[in-house]
Amino acid sequence: TSGALILSNDGDFIYKVTHPKFEIEKTYTVTVKGKGNYDGSIVLTYEISASIVPVSKLKITGIKAKTFTGTRVKQDIVVKYGKTVLTEGEDYEVSYEGNIHAGKAYVTITGIGDTYVGSVTKSFKINAVKLTAKNTEVEGLPSEVKFQGEVTPEATVLFAGFPLTEGKDYTVTYSNNAKAGTDTVTFKGINDY
Repeated sequence: TSGALILSNDGDFIYKVTHPKFEIEKTYTVTVKGKGNYDGSIVLTYEISASIVPVSKLKITGIKAKTFTGTRVKQDIVVKYGKTVLTEGEDYEVSYEGNIHAGKAYVTITGIGDTYVGSVTKSFKINAVKLTAKNTEVEGLPSEVKFQGEVTPEATVLFAGFPLTEGKDYTVTYSNNAKAGTDTVTFKGINDY
């Protein structure tokens, strides 16, 4: 084998080029020459990449605002080291916090194995669902009631077929329920809606 001798009066440069913490990838060339009964030569090149890569140095994309679904909201994350797309479960793992309800949620990408180390946490927003006539039904609201003082008829509000809870998912207001006549009932989403 043979090695390289680097001569320089710049100690900082030599330190940065040779110390592994700076993660400088190197390419080596090996020449094997025949000797004695063997003739010819072969030249091989190989690369040594940085053996430890902090997750903070990886390119992480695909994290964006999402809309409340009623279940845990996840991201379509892509993690790259240079041009190489890394594999979840092999190179890194993903965990979430606060990803059920509307508001701010967090995703953490943690390196696994010997190469990728550390973790990065990023935030994303979960938007509330907008209640509309297309995705919401109101059941049990009578079209007419006999006036006997302030009227607050019972009704069931359904979003995509699932019942919502008054005070938790929506509020109800009446425009004219304290006297006989026509009243307008307004259901307004709150929290996740």
